[in-house]
Amino acid sequence: MAKIEETELLLLGSLPLETAEEVFRWTADTGLAAYLSSVPDGEIGDRGYWITGLGYRLFNGHPDIETMVRPDRSNGVENWKPQRGLADQWSFRLRTAIEQLRFGDPGWRLGYAREAISSYFVFKTLREKGVLPAEIKFQVSLPMTISTCSAMFRDALDDLPAVAHGFDQAMAAEMAKIFAKIPATDLVIQWDSTAEQHILGAAGEPSLLGRPIPAGVDASQLAIQSIVALSSRVPEDVTWGYHLCYGSLTGFFMQRPKDLSNAVLCMDRLLEHTRRRTDFIHFPVLDHVDEPYFSPLRDLAVEKARFFAGVIHNMDDPDDYQRRLDRIRRYIPRFGIGAPCGYGRFNPERLPGIAREHLEALELLHRG
Repeated sequence: MAKIEETELLLLGSLPLETAEEVFRWTADTGLAAYLSSVPDGEIGDRGYWITGLGYRLFNGHPDIETMVRPDRSNGVENWKPQRGLADQWSFRLRTAIEQLRFGDPGWRLGYAREAISSYFVFKTLREKGVLPAEIKFQVSLPMTISTCSAMFRDALDDLPAVAHGFDQAMAAEMAKIFAKIPATDLVIQWDSTAEQHILGAAGEPSLLGRPIPAGVDASQLAIQSIVALSSRVPEDVTWGYHLCYGSLTGFFMQRPKDLSNAVLCMDRLLEHTRRRTDFIHFPVLDHVDEPYFSPLRDLAVEKARFFAGVIHNMDDPDDYQRRLDRIRRYIPRFGIGAPCGYGRFNPERLPGIAREHLEALELLHRG
């Protein structure tokens, strides 16, 4: 089994299946597992909507938080999933001014440790039975703090410092629980980001979800503090990496930037402030774009981290896909590939096509 610095394929996280066993067996049955150094559990359950599940499980009902927006009813029945993108995504504000929002039940409150520990047991069992390759690792995706808190408090960004500090503490406890229960040598942590690009990678005045950042809120410093605090807690034997996203609440590419400059600048700053080795990085690559879109890659301080390009999409035009690969090679000769983001909100009927696209993409990568 290839190591992360050698592997050609990265699965980003979510898949439209209901159990971790289904996900692991799907990667094995399709042949994809043979190209992976790690496999996620598919972000089953409410993680299929990335951080949306935190809306009703973590923030809604907290005594210090007021719910401003909740998802529309579905056929007249209460519902936790947004129907209209950000328009009916959960939105909150603090009831009173506090220095730091606090969450009880540290290590378990966010739900990531509980899900990881449960899925790891299934993963380990299937690996022992030979369903999964012997050297493959277990991959856990965790959301970055500013991405989470700015989305959930997008209409009350003045509250961002108090909420971000509290979320950092809750995530630190969650990570500690994961590291205590899953062997470090078996573990890959993928840190997922959307909002950080708009503040760490902004060439001009930064904003969050199109909202101006209040004068008294230093969002860049909050992001850096979070990166320093959480990355320093990761054991050296854990494989660690970053996934940048253009947003996929309503499908791939809620944003289509003119070039890769924001992603490159953001990633360079993430790497600068990470307090341990970064093993891999990933960000999406648009289709049908010209050469100038790729030119910021010349400034990517990739160092020893493995670069994965999110190019597996719109595969009905293989010539355009090949152009994407060729243009990336001008700046980064050796890299792996993946989708732009996870598939958790896709129709399960598309799974055979998703597997086929990944295998076709690998074949064309080899041909290049």
